[in-house]
Amino acid sequence: MPKIARTREAVYYDPPDRPQSNEYLRQPAAAKLLGLSESWLEKARLTGKGPTFSRLPGSKVIVYRRSDIDAWVAAGVRQSTSEAA
Repeated sequence: MPKIARTREAVYYDPPDRPQSNEYLRQPAAAKLLGLSESWLEKARLTGKGPTFSRLPGSKVIVYRRSDIDAWVAAGVRQSTSEAA
């Protein structure tokens, strides 16, 4: 049986077939981590410009996997402001 632990800022899910846990951040924690507003993340979900996200089944709770946030930030790495996005 998978183990799910919840805090105000994060959801931790340990799938039975994976030895390592995945950290899921709720919107306020993800916004804080990124230094962005929650409304920016909401707009980015509508436009597809932000990190990938999940909606917890049967609820309206949005979560962001930490590895997806890290990948999204890494995809924006540039050496110069003149580089194309």
